[in-house]
Amino acid sequence: MRVVTADNDSIYLNYNDYEIDKKSEVKDIDIPSNYTDSLMYAFSTEQIKEMYAEGEIYDIKRR
Repeated sequence: MRVVTADNDSIYLNYNDYEIDKKSEVKDIDIPSNYTDSLMYAFSTEQIKEMYAEGEIYDIKRR
């Protein structure tokens, strides 16, 4: 997933077009052409925190 934008209580994401089995493979698919810009998903900040706590999100890379 890639953060597109955020506001006070929501975070808007693009999903990567590819999936991987291991965390170590993220670097192989984390390239701009693998994200579909036309599809954006909105999550509340609480949902993001829950996803992180449950291991669904395991890293946040800040640029």
